[in-house]
Amino acid sequence: MAELVRQLFEHYNIRVLGFDVDFQDADATAGGQLLDNLAKGPLADLPGFAERLPALKDKLDGDASSPPCSAPNRWCWACS
Repeated sequence: MAELVRQLFEHYNIRVLGFDVDFQDADATAGGQLLDNLAKGPLADLPGFAERLPALKDKLDGDASSPPCSAPNRWCWACS
């Protein structure tokens, strides 16, 4: 996608490019809620689980895993 956008601007000298983007609601069921339920229930007594919970939840957060934009002063598109 990034290469296509680069070529459109640099090779074909377009001046405007539009994207039709659909922003979905955050997926609260992707695992974070399950981890919270496990931490409060069956795994509440597991040593170290509560301390590791934030890192585990971060790994399951698909909304936060998109890489940062590497092209300053340009619109960037990232998919995860």
